[in-house]
Amino acid sequence: MKVNHNMTAVRTNLNLNRTNKKLDTTTYRLSSGYKINHAKDDPAGYAIMRRLNRLVKGLDQADGNSGDAISAINTAEGGLMEIQAMLQRMNELAVQSANDTNTPEDRDTIQEEISMLKEEVDRIAEVTEYNGRVMLNGDTDRTSYVSIADGTAGDGTMAKHIRVLSQSTTVLPGSYDIEVTADPEQATLTFTLAAGKMEVNGEELKITQEEINSGAALSKLQTVCDRCNITLEATGNSVTLTTMAYGEDAKLDVLMNTTRYTAEGKDVVANITVADGGFTDTAVMNIKGNDIIITDTNGYELQIRTETGAAAEGKVKAEVKDASTLQIQVGSEADNMLEIVFERVSTETLHIDDVNVRTYAGSQHAIDAVQKAINKISMIRSKLGAYENRLGYAQDSLSIQKYNVEDASSRMGDTDMAEEMTNYSQLNVLEQATSTILSKANQRAETILQLLQS
Repeated sequence: MKVNHNMTAVRTNLNLNRTNKKLDTTTYRLSSGYKINHAKDDPAGYAIMRRLNRLVKGLDQADGNSGDAISAINTAEGGLMEIQAMLQRMNELAVQSANDTNTPEDRDTIQEEISMLKEEVDRIAEVTEYNGRVMLNGDTDRTSYVSIADGTAGDGTMAKHIRVLSQSTTVLPGSYDIEVTADPEQATLTFTLAAGKMEVNGEELKITQEEINSGAALSKLQTVCDRCNITLEATGNSVTLTTMAYGEDAKLDVLMNTTRYTAEGKDVVANITVADGGFTDTAVMNIKGNDIIITDTNGYELQIRTETGAAAEGKVKAEVKDASTLQIQVGSEADNMLEIVFERVSTETLHIDDVNVRTYAGSQHAIDAVQKAINKISMIRSKLGAYENRLGYAQDSLSIQKYNVEDASSRMGDTDMAEEMTNYSQLNVLEQATSTILSKANQRAETILQLLQS
């Protein structure tokens, strides 16, 4: 029996410390709910859990991003729905105006409502926004512009008389080569105003010498010109009429008493070049007045608008960029992106800016133009609906992926409460027993003291 070293108590204390450490670990796991609380618990498992947790948080936020994108699409479609309703009303008015039982004054009244509706179409396109981003005015469409090709006048500067009017969502970023070889022209006539019977594109009016002298004749002629989409310029009795429209369909037919004056415009003349990153060999070019419309497979449509002076700029490049599109992060990784394009909507891109129902011919043109505009809005809404459906499926996929990742993380890092409670009870009993044994071991020194006293 030794006094200096009570090895029994030392060994018992060592076991008690080990039990206390294990009990601390078990208590931590029970209170936190995690089996792996520190890197020392399972270095490899800890690293995997951190990666899984990052993935879960990213998937959760991506789900929120998809919801925000759906809200933006719903906002844009709400504006398009109202625009389409106005187009339907314009169609009704155009059909009403096409009836020759209407007087010119009746058609003037109908045109006033159509003009107001056209202004409202442009206004809605400019004010439909989500979180500060305007959705329908082209701000969230692909950025596009026309530059003069190298080697010609300007050497890469911006074109002044050629511009991109619109592009469909299937027009990919790239440089599209176009050469304008002849300007579009409007129909124009210059003649001297005289008293008598006069017709302008089938619209009749009578002018007296007194009206010519007082200037009232010009006022009456202006009313007729407004009905026919014609601009009027006058110097004394010499007047110049010019169609607002360009191209071969723009015609002037003026009968002044027995003298007839006629004129017609000219379509723009242009060529396109097939090249890598530009037009493909299946692209088809159509000319309509001053517009160049290039179509291709998969709904591809690029519209270029020209003005007088375009031919002098010659070879140009229509540059289409993707800088302004709406980029949506729909996953936890950097490349999990979805690009949403909101096409520009306006009376100009819908080709209803020149709708005028003040004449029978104008009413017929309006019916056709409005019908095409309605179809285009339907197509745009269909594409937005497709985006929304895709985002809905993306959300479902994110939810499933998040569930599976959380399940894997739970199996690896969550505490098995039943198992840990069993350990806790076992260690708690062992701690109490070891503490009792330690107390007994420390009491053995008293036996030695009794021996010394005897």
